[in-house]
Amino acid sequence: PDAFRIDTTGKEVEDVVQIILERMNVRRGRFNVFYSGARSLLWLIGKTVFSLEVKGARNIPKQGGFIMAANHRSYLDPVVAAVSSKRQLNFLARDTLFRNPFFGSLIRGLNAYPIKRASADRAALRMAAQFIMEGNPILMFPEGTRSADGNFQTPRGGLGYLAARLRCPVVPVHVRGTFEVFPRNSKWPKPGKISARIGEPMKWKDCKDNDAYLIITKEVMNKIEDLSRLP
Repeated sequence: PDAFRIDTTGKEVEDVVQIILERMNVRRGRFNVFYSGARSLLWLIGKTVFSLEVKGARNIPKQGGFIMAANHRSYLDPVVAAVSSKRQLNFLARDTLFRNPFFGSLIRGLNAYPIKRASADRAALRMAAQFIMEGNPILMFPEGTRSADGNFQTPRGGLGYLAARLRCPVVPVHVRGTFEVFPRNSKWPKPGKISARIGEPMKWKDCKDNDAYLIITKEVMNKIEDLSRLP
């Protein structure tokens, strides 16, 4: 008698999952003790070795799922994003990074989840949608891959799809200095100045147009570029 019937006719998978989660009132964020300890250690390293400076941390939502969107120039970018947010982030990473047992276990403990590169788009979107609807923040790079020369790249539409369909906030972040400290093909980082500038959350209404998804992602990248011009 207390069953709840859902008519899935004409609905996308993500829409059905959202209805179920809302009915279950699943809005509890996950908490990872290992992540918390690692973040404190990395924050200390960031401040002492890289003179890490974070501006706009107040713009991070205190509760609920959201997307942190950052430019991508270095392997250090996810680390900088993680220590810049008091909320624990979740990361989607290509499965090849998990092949090494030690490194794979380490990044799993830091909320990283493997996705197959060949089917990354759809698998990643479904997993990301689940995290957000459960009330957890995720980190996404609108450009998809690391920049080879440190410049901004052409964004992809996946972030826009999630932002529009889930109507979740997107928090733009510009990370500065990581390319100079740890560029592509470098084996070890070198001392230098790193900073993160966090912008105000952005939000869009539901839409179901592929062109609109890409437009949204471009708007996020434009905001990140605007943040890059601030001191």
